[in-house]
Amino acid sequence: MSTAISKAAAATETVQERVARVMYRLQQDFSSRIVNGHGVYADPSRQRQALSSVISESNAARDLMNATTWLAD
Repeated sequence: MSTAISKAAAATETVQERVARVMYRLQQDFSSRIVNGHGVYADPSRQRQALSSVISESNAARDLMNATTWLAD
């Protein structure tokens, strides 16, 4: 396998792992009973922290994609 293909494959695996973490975190912190009887978040700090985490993780995945030389590009 060529070096370019190996690097693109490694980047793909890392991006997929990051996206999986984002999806897991969103599912974990934005489902179930997170809204109280008044229609507001019961623990908004948790949702804020989750959003910060997924934004950071998403940005890292995007940055890796931008930095990778893709064979189709």
